[in-house]
Parts: sequence; C-alpha cells; structure tokens
Amino acid sequence: MEYKTNFIGSLFVDAIYYIVWYYFFEIIYSKTTVLGDFDREAILVFLIATFLTDTLFMMLFDGAGYLREHIRTGSLDFILLRPVNSQFLISFRYIRSYTLVSLLILSIILYNILTTFHPHSMNILNISLFIISILMGVLIWYAFEFIIASLTFYFRDFRTGGWLNHEIMKFSMRPDS
Repeated sequence: MEYKTNFIGSLFVDAIYYIVWYYFFEIIYSKTTVLGDFDREAILVFLIATFLTDTLFMMLFDGAGYLREHIRTGSLDFILLRPVNSQFLISFRYIRSYTLVSLLILSIILYNILTTFHPHSMNILNISLFIISILMGVLIWYAFEFIIASLTFYFRDFRTGGWLNHEIMKFSMRPDS
C-alpha cells in the first residue's frame, strides 16, 4: 500500500509543480505577448522540454545524488565490494517508476503543442535532433551531479553539494535569448 501511495503522491507533486510553472508563465503572458525573444508557444515548448529532461533524469540517474550519503555513512565500502560497476550501481539504484507516467503525459502534451502551433516543424530530422539533445542534456546534468557529489571525497562533510547542484539546475531552467 505504501508503494501505491508514494507512486500517486509523486505523480501529484509533479502535476502541482508543472501546473505552477505553467500558470506562472500564463500570468506573465497575460500582460505581454513577447518575453525577450520568446512568445507564449515557445515558452510552452521550452517548459515541456525542461520537464522532460527533469523527468528523464529523475527516472534514470536520481541515485547519483546519494553518493554523498554513501561516503558519509560508509556504505560505499559495501557497494565497492559488489561484483558490479560501482558507478552504475550508485547511479541506477533508485529508479523512479512514476516518471514513466509523467513522460507519457509530457510527451502527449508536447506533441499536441507542436502540432497545434508549429505543424511544419514536425519532421523526422527535428524530432530526432530533439530527442538526441534531450538525452545529451540529461547526460550532461548527470555528469555535473556526479562530479559535484564526488567532491565529497575531498571535503569532510560536503552537504552543500546538493545545494550547488540545485543552483546549477535552477540556472539551467532559464531560457537563453
């Protein structure tokens, strides 16, 4: 029962997060038509791409942030003894299953937005480049998080590593015009 509650609760939290960001930009665009170089439709595509990247990262690599905790508590020693790649085990240990539902919903919303506002941009090349760029963004984000978490080896207690990673993530969620 607890697993079902966590699954539904996590979906609910993600939905609230997406809705808050959506209405934040809806309020901004109710007062203006263009924000920098971005109109309402471009920001919607940007938001969905950001949410897709976040969801993919949470699904696959959320365990990388726990490296600091493994080092601090000493459980990394037991992970290193296992006959599997330690980085693989640490990174993929906590896979969030609820993100599959979020990925499906976000993909449907993105498809509807693109077919409604940008129907001529829906070709195989653009879709392939979009998927490749999302995957590369997730891998870059994972590399940053793992590098920051690895700094725990050099500092005695590096709990601020989570803050540093969060600040980099917040900076990357802003559109560059």
